[in-house]
Amino acid sequence: MTDAGEEREVVADAALSSRLAGAYLRWMLRRPVWLVIEAAAVILLFVAAGLAVATSDATLLVLVALWDVLVLGILLWTYLLTRSNIRRAYPVGSTIGVRVGDDELHMTSPLGTSSIRFSAFRDAITVGDAVLLTTRSRGTGVPVLPRILFPDQELARLRDRIAAARV
Repeated sequence: MTDAGEEREVVADAALSSRLAGAYLRWMLRRPVWLVIEAAAVILLFVAAGLAVATSDATLLVLVALWDVLVLGILLWTYLLTRSNIRRAYPVGSTIGVRVGDDELHMTSPLGTSSIRFSAFRDAITVGDAVLLTTRSRGTGVPVLPRILFPDQELARLRDRIAAARV
């Protein structure tokens, strides 16, 4: 087989890490476990508020508010950690490149060059300015790439290659 895909490149700007980290966080918040946490936070807050009014005791409300602050702290920490990792991978002024081959996705960055077989991916999801490549293995990182590297036709080709590798 030939790798007919054209390599596309982009130069990282100062805002890239924030945009990609924000996209990752938005994706993460749509995962089932986070939807349950979000729903529980809202329900607990309303229940605690109702009990605080009914009993004139705000202790439960304070505990739930502290729990909500903890959840927000975890989200902020996740965003900052993700942004830091992206800055390290794609420093300002560096070139990021991808090429969708027939069997593999080829990526280049200041950290090096890698080729990952499409069978390693579950899906290519677009969120804002990012393409997130979900993997089949739990506990592995989710590659986050700038959406500009994947014009619509190339993104469709990437998704087709991933789907074909699943069979």
